[in-house]
Amino acid sequence: MNLIVRGFRAANYRSLRQITYPLSRLDVLVGANGVGKTNLYRALELLRGAAENTLGDRLARDGMASTFWAGPRRRNDPVEITLSVSLADPDARDRRSVFEYEVVTGFSARFAAVAF
Repeated sequence: MNLIVRGFRAANYRSLRQITYPLSRLDVLVGANGVGKTNLYRALELLRGAAENTLGDRLARDGMASTFWAGPRRRNDPVEITLSVSLADPDARDRRSVFEYEVVTGFSARFAAVAF
């Protein structure tokens, strides 16, 4: 079964506080330096790593702490990253058939209080 990516969502990943991005068959990301284009791409790569069972290796490469939201954080904010993707089967009779894949990773509240 070949699936097409229809949408993407990321929360608390690097410079991406919260983004929902619908995708088509061809998307081009343009913008000034430092606005998050590479972080969007890296977040998609992390989802791919989760599907390939290499998420831990990909997170370890950059260091877990550097992958979290880089902006101001309140004391009780969760220290976790949420990434999700919507997938559709282009051959399905029902075009509304969409699959969701979500990955949530982070530190427990007890560890986060010490680490951050």
